Amino acid sequence: MGINQFSDKFSRILAYSKDEGKRLSCSSIGPEHLLLGMLREEGSAMLVVLNRKRIGMSEFKHGLETEILLNKNYHSGYSSDEIQINSEANRFNRILIYIPQGMDYVFRT
Repeated sequence: MGINQFSDKFSRILAYSKDEGKRLSCSSIGPEHLLLGMLREEGSAMLVVLNRKRIGMSEFKHGLETEILLNKNYHSGYSSDEIQINSEANRFNRILIYIPQGMDYVFRT
């Protein structure tokens, strides 16, 4: 493609998501990995929401990790070299790409 179509923030979240996939020995990245990536982004709207709803970050993270580890679809054909973004995560990505200002607004209010 040549041109980076993503913002720096979104590119970091994708990189963090792939790191989480590797850490959990996954062959694909799903929405749960993207949420884990969002938790790693400093100043993330996700952190604001968790704080506002009085949900502990470590508890939320543990729940996501458990869900990933129990989902056998994430672990079929594992190769740490090539982690694919699955179709559910691609739909989630489109939402994050096309309405980032709206998400920031929703999470701030």
